[in-house]
Amino acid sequence: MVKASGKKDGASGMDLFRRHENNPIITVNDLPMQAIAVYNPGVAQVGDEIVLLLRVELADGRSSLYVARSKDGVNNWVIYPNPLLAPGDPDSPIADYEEVGCEDPRSFSPPHQRQMVHAAPPDDRQD
Repeated sequence: MVKASGKKDGASGMDLFRRHENNPIITVNDLPMQAIAVYNPGVAQVGDEIVLLLRVELADGRSSLYVARSKDGVNNWVIYPNPLLAPGDPDSPIADYEEVGCEDPRSFSPPHQRQMVHAAPPDDRQD
């Protein structure tokens, strides 16, 4: 997790953020499922919680998006064991586009809304 430092470097902006001293905040050892990697999440503050959309790469090499919640954004994460979005989910309205995986979650908050976007890599497999 990166926290704003409050400093400004007029030339490059490189001092605007600093890594938390306990970075990485969440690793595969913290997940309630078997995984080979967890990547940079999308993040939003929802009420009094920090909510992450974690990209988790499973053993088959495909990524799914999982929800994690914490009061302070550093400790006591509650990570949901079932994915929010997963490749091959027949109930997903965009299942045809998520056959390979769900990657690079990003969240943003226009007024009175919460929205999330993610990348779905193309299926380059040969039939």
